[in-house]
Amino acid sequence: MFLREIILVILIQYLVIGYVELLARHWDVKTTQGIVRGYYKSNPPHFAFLGVPYARPPTGYDRFKAPKPPVQWDGIFEAIYKLKCPQDNENGSEDCLVLNLFIPDNLTNMPVLVHFHDGFFQSGWGYHHPPPFFIKQGIIVVTVNYRIGAPGFLCLQSPGIPGNAGLKDQVAALYWIHRNIIKFNGNSQYITVYGTGSGSVSIEILLLSGIADGLFHKAILESGSVLSPSSITYSPVKIAMKAAQELGYRGDKTTKNMEIFFQTISVMNFLNITPIFMPCIEKISLYSLFNDDPIDLIKLRKSVQIPMLIVYSDTKEIDVINNNKIFQSIPENFGHLLPNNLAIDTSVQEKVAKLTKSFYFGNVLTEEDIIQCYRDYVNDIFMEYPVVKSSAFYAYNNSNPVFLMKFSHREYERVFKGNYGNVLKLVFSDNVDNTQDIGDILKNMWSNFIKLGDPTPITTTLIPDVWMPVEPNIIIDEKVKYHKVTYYECGVKNKNKEITTQQFTFWEHIYMKFYKNHKYLE
Repeated sequence: MFLREIILVILIQYLVIGYVELLARHWDVKTTQGIVRGYYKSNPPHFAFLGVPYARPPTGYDRFKAPKPPVQWDGIFEAIYKLKCPQDNENGSEDCLVLNLFIPDNLTNMPVLVHFHDGFFQSGWGYHHPPPFFIKQGIIVVTVNYRIGAPGFLCLQSPGIPGNAGLKDQVAALYWIHRNIIKFNGNSQYITVYGTGSGSVSIEILLLSGIADGLFHKAILESGSVLSPSSITYSPVKIAMKAAQELGYRGDKTTKNMEIFFQTISVMNFLNITPIFMPCIEKISLYSLFNDDPIDLIKLRKSVQIPMLIVYSDTKEIDVINNNKIFQSIPENFGHLLPNNLAIDTSVQEKVAKLTKSFYFGNVLTEEDIIQCYRDYVNDIFMEYPVVKSSAFYAYNNSNPVFLMKFSHREYERVFKGNYGNVLKLVFSDNVDNTQDIGDILKNMWSNFIKLGDPTPITTTLIPDVWMPVEPNIIIDEKVKYHKVTYYECGVKNKNKEITTQQFTFWEHIYMKFYKNHKYLE
């Protein structure tokens, strides 16, 4: 009994000391909305501001539109809230348009890194813990929540539900950061955006639309491309109709009636439906953000004038292939496996399908070979070809460098199970077993780029080679000269290499002839 009382007293003392320390170690910052209070964290030394509102989510008949300006408040806002937007298997709230700021202690005029999370536009949130290395390097880190799933990307291409609400949230977040970061000792002219997966696609759309010009000054794009078949929806209204029917809608197919239906049901009803919501091409209006096909924007918009670091993973361990019996044999009809962003007449589809099947599976004998060929096929069409192609166009006529990396280190696959986006885990995490060297290389490269716009401004023992940017003049008559595309391979041996052109030439011929343009349909 006596021992229990001693333990209780000690626990109370620790709680009291911790509470007093919490009260003592805070920082009040006056923002454009009011005063926010963040709290000191010791490892590494920084102040954390969690759940700071950057916008007000619209409600009622405006719930799928662009966000509203943030509310003003009197008194002090306690920035301690770990919020998430509504999504499956998570406790989320529609009042989720917040960001988290992690400010290194006792520094001023710091560069800023803003991270947009992955999640295929269906899930995810701004991290509630900072990447330790960047804090130690004197870099402010900001993570952002934005609407996802139906609230963020339901699209009827209509005035009430125009689409791309989640992208408009991101613009509002960047605007808030640009206006307020100086009050957190940040430099509003040194803002780098970092997107992984769908976050990378988002940044490309913002770049190409021009809507966020001046709000950030460098971009890191990881494992995502706006040119990938899985990035932009072709049939947003059909997808919306399917969602409405799953939710009990029995009306006609007019967008006006579907608008009314979606605007009046609970957001929680969207969490258990099958349709996938993604960015769409909007009807041109005063408030639209994304009006043209991405390849047209990439070719036409020559004013993307910021340094870019683009990285993709050469992953060979794609779970959906490894664990699915469908991919243990080669189908007779390969047509249904062709990318959905090709428009091929029935009369020639069989020929293209046979050509593709022969290119990837021509000499396959064993089940293991088949699985490997499927991995190569998926990696080429969803990742490598679109990323390399867009990188070449971004380098074209850009007065700033574009750095391209192929991450092919095998050990990280064992540690992180080989999924896309694991470069982020190496960069944002403390060192993990057997990944310290490669993690240190990536962290230093990222830090150099954020601060200087160059991942290898000097050579060191850790990084003995200079990462060469993509040559700017490798496009002639809108055709990429892939054999001239330089990239930095980060693997067992790190070095600059030139693209092996076989698969790129194959897909370039097909896409030049059969690419399916995204269009707004009246």
